[in-house]
Amino acid sequence: IAYGEFTLDDFRLSTESPNSNPTAFGWLAGFSWKISDGLPYSGLRFTEAENEVRDQTLLNSGGLRVRMEHYHATTYLYNRGISIGKFTYQYRFNVLHLDSWPVITGFFGFPFGPDSTLSLVGIEYESQNISLSVKAELLRTGSANIDSPYEPPFDQNWYGPKKPINRSMILSLASFFAYCPDTALFAGGKVIFADHIDFWINVGFIKGFSLF
Repeated sequence: IAYGEFTLDDFRLSTESPNSNPTAFGWLAGFSWKISDGLPYSGLRFTEAENEVRDQTLLNSGGLRVRMEHYHATTYLYNRGISIGKFTYQYRFNVLHLDSWPVITGFFGFPFGPDSTLSLVGIEYESQNISLSVKAELLRTGSANIDSPYEPPFDQNWYGPKKPINRSMILSLASFFAYCPDTALFAGGKVIFADHIDFWINVGFIKGFSLF
């Protein structure tokens, strides 16, 4: 299955003033290949997604899957001339500031912010009792960020990333094992190779219960 997403924040026409807001958009393109079928994981994950109402999509859970994705956030995406409204998550809402609604957020949530790209390769496996995800990501971040000045004169190279470019390799693992419907174990970790190496490991136990 091939899929993608695009959000347009601003588009400056050639007839506009150089002081107008610069073009800013973000996009992703992805491909998912299901190698084998299987049942979706039925155990606890201890995430907000367990309490969401979600529409069924073409990407059904269960089995073994390989996916590849590429994200691109241009130099001025998410940035504003005011301090409020600089959001990078994928929920759409208006932002009330004093007596106006100056910001309408988009669906393109990219946690690394503007002026950056990310290429991802991942393997995911799900059965009724096991959920396993392994990812390798190459992150490229330019010299601009969400707090960079947003005022004329704007850089004509708005597509980015702007030099100098920093590169990071991110390897991550997330796994869940359902012992029974209300009990699960989880283990995960991440290693980031950049100017120096950072890593974290997360291991835990999940138990669901009801007071009534």
